[in-house]
Order: sequence, then structure tokens, then C-alpha cells
Amino acid sequence: MSSISTDLATGLVSVWLTDSSGLTTDLHGSNTLTNSGVSSTTLVQGDAGDFEASESDYEYITDASQSGLDLTSDMTVALWLRLESQVQTALVSKWNGSGDQRSFFCEYDHPNTELRFWNSDDGTDAGVTSIGISQTLSAATNYHLVWVYDASAGTCQIYVNGSSIGTGSSLNTSTYNSTSSFAIGARYSNAGSPISFTDGIVNQVCVWNTTLTSGNVSTLYNSGSGIPYEASGPANLKTRDTIAKANIKTIDGIAIANVKTIDTIT
Repeated sequence: MSSISTDLATGLVSVWLTDSSGLTTDLHGSNTLTNSGVSSTTLVQGDAGDFEASESDYEYITDASQSGLDLTSDMTVALWLRLESQVQTALVSKWNGSGDQRSFFCEYDHPNTELRFWNSDDGTDAGVTSIGISQTLSAATNYHLVWVYDASAGTCQIYVNGSSIGTGSSLNTSTYNSTSSFAIGARYSNAGSPISFTDGIVNQVCVWNTTLTSGNVSTLYNSGSGIPYEASGPANLKTRDTIAKANIKTIDGIAIANVKTIDTIT
């Protein structure tokens, strides 16, 4: 079983499962989200958040509280999504039109049926660039979505279910370090209010401050099964599940070869 570890841990900032039962906690970093109405359910990687657009559900962390989410250069955003209806959907954002505090956001643009990436290099509306790749997302269907923004190239490659659907170009080559809150399931309008709410189930939102490769994306998708978050270190393996697989050479100084299952490690 693969895990979000080794090369996938390089540049990893945060991982959230996004459900409301304490798992707004960042499993990798320190960016615990505040829940605004999201209820608990399950999706591909277990616990997930059920976001209701009609109830203005979303999750967020203020700029003053966040660490590492001021992404001004390369970035990758990945998540699992199961839409419940077709609406204009801001999935992950650090974007507030009020006071020109725009950084970036990833969205599903309906009714134009495009996956889009937006960024501003100075926070203003005039400094905004965006790209869109045609893609229809059907309701009641699981999708693994990935946006890979290459700052120096000014491009964003978008993946759906492990495969690239295209690369957009002519984006800004840097992203403004705004004071906007970071949000999942919405973005903030020119009036500073949350809008473009997601209507669906969101699971395992991951943010990197680097560009993932196509091989990395394929590993994350794992033929539709996804992979769990596991943080590994010398002589230990940390996982949310009670069973994990690994190759560990020593535990507390005792040599062990090809360990496949471990019930609990502390």
C-alpha cells in the first residue's frame, strides 16, 4: 500500500479530511480549520465533509493563524470531490476581493463546465490571470482533482482521476501574499463575504508548495482507491488507521525485515 510519504511528503504543507468531527485538524501541519456548518460523511479516504451550498457551508483558517499557506510560487492542490448538484464551486481558495487581498483559488466553473485556476500577482482585480480546461463533472460521481501551478512557467496543469486534461498558460509568474483567509468550499467576494459554495462531499484536501509530477498524481489517485495519509519517520510509522504496511529496518534497535502489518505503533 502506498502512502503520502517519501517524495510525496516533499513540500507538503497540509492535509485535511474536512469532516466536522475533529478532523478539520491538519494531519500534516498546524493549519486547523474552523468549521462553518459542514457535516460528517465518508468518501474514498474515509471521513469527509458534506458541504451544502444552500446552507453556505465552508471551512477556513484566518491568515494570522495559518502557517505555510501563503503560497507565492509553485503549488499543488489535490482533493477528492463528489458533487451533489451543479453550481459555481470554489473548492480551495486564498482570495478576498475586499481590500484587494486576492491570492489564488481553484474552482469548478459551472455552467461553463471548466476546471479553473486563478491567481493575482498584486492582489488587485487588474492583476488577475486565470486558465480553464474543459471538463464536465457529473453529480454523484467520485473525482480526484489536482491543480499543479508552475510559477516560473506561468502554467497550471489540471488532472482528473490521475490523468492530465490539459495545461493552461500565460498565468502570472508569482502569486500575491494576501491577508485573506484560506478556505475550503468557498471564496470571499469583493464585499468580503463567502460565496461560490461547494455543494458536495470533499475529502482529503492536500496542499504542497511544490509541483507534483504526473507519477505523483497517479500514485495519489491509485486507480480510484486513493491512498491514506501516513507520516513516517525513523523507526516509526504514524497512521490514522490501525493497520499500515511498510518496510522498516529497525524498531527500538531490533532488526525487522519486510514488516507488512503493524497493529499499533506509538
